[in-house]
Amino acid sequence: MLTLSRITDGSYKIFYDSISAQSAALTRTPFDVNDPSLSLPTPLLDYAQILREIMGVYQSSLLGGEEESEKIEGFGKVLDVTIDPLVTMCVEGAKEKKKLRPKWDAEVFILNALEWILVCRSLFLTPVILMVCTECIEAI
Repeated sequence: MLTLSRITDGSYKIFYDSISAQSAALTRTPFDVNDPSLSLPTPLLDYAQILREIMGVYQSSLLGGEEESEKIEGFGKVLDVTIDPLVTMCVEGAKEKKKLRPKWDAEVFILNALEWILVCRSLFLTPVILMVCTECIEAI
């Protein structure tokens, strides 16, 4: 007989496996080398929209009165699984594209992408995302 706790644990496992798979697929998505623009690739925009929806659902599930640390703790694993692949896709994809298109401005693209990530976090203001993006900007 399944208990509520086991069902909940199973649901979380399926959820984390699903977003982990999406994250892994995102990091393997190549940039369009023939696109000279600095706009964000569609897979990144789609993934960011999914992340915003997940953040919105989490935000709406809060009872109210939670401390910021409680919010981050509750959502931290989702951020770990989702934000790193976004940043990796942007930085690594830009480096690869820059090798093939030396005149393409990878640094501006990365800054645009990191700014987009910061905008996506507007539903769930968290210092974790801000810290990740700040570290990436400093590394450029």
